Amino acid sequence: MKGKPSLGFLVVFLLLTLLAPLSCVESSADIMTGSSLIADVTQDLAEGKLEVRNLIPPGMCPGHYDVKPSDVETLANSQAFLIHNWQQDKANIMGLIEAAQNPSLIIKVIDVPDASMVPNVQAETIDKIAQVLSEIDPGNNVLSAERRAEKTGSLN
Repeated sequence: MKGKPSLGFLVVFLLLTLLAPLSCVESSADIMTGSSLIADVTQDLAEGKLEVRNLIPPGMCPGHYDVKPSDVETLANSQAFLIHNWQQDKANIMGLIEAAQNPSLIIKVIDVPDASMVPNVQAETIDKIAQVLSEIDPGNNVLSAERRAEKTGSLN
């Protein structure tokens, strides 16, 4: 008889351990981004003062990404959505925006050439994202300007 309560406790413990990650779904962000490039620059410029969540994982074809319900919920609770110019007409992006039903959502298109690893294009990308961040969160304008100068200075 003494072994049965221990076995029951072990089963309950294992079930809770396996199900716990399901209850920790991240469903909101200050800013949602359309690519890891935009997410990385945004996180770097904001220095942790804004919560950033990326939509399309690195290495995945943006046109083949299937939007998840958690993506819709995150965008519905986000302040802004930063996307590339080539993403603005994609069905999955437009469907996500429509499904989120967030009338106060700020959608900003980061319009730069598709050569993000070329130093001058990378500097332009950083400048445009910093400008957008200063529009979205004017209180961090100085911080974004400092980070922008630091980041773009190393590219020139």
